[in-house]
Amino acid sequence: MDLVNIGFIILVIKIALSVVPAIVGFYLIFCSIDQKREIKRFICRSLFGSGSVFTTEAFARFLVVVGLLLIVFSGLFAWFFLISGML
Repeated sequence: MDLVNIGFIILVIKIALSVVPAIVGFYLIFCSIDQKREIKRFICRSLFGSGSVFTTEAFARFLVVVGLLLIVFSGLFAWFFLISGML
């Protein structure tokens, strides 16, 4: 079992931390308005007990900003922990 060692497990975790936020970010940016409404209802019911605390347009903009931040985080994490070590 030379392949499964602590260095390989750390590499898999680094790759996951580089890829998963980007996937979630792209989903939040490019999902349809109906999916954004469902996300809004779920979050509002979970946090506030009501399904319509925020307007859909404002929440959709918020999801786009969060998606962009996740993509930036993913890129920065990939650069500092994966790519810069290979140079």
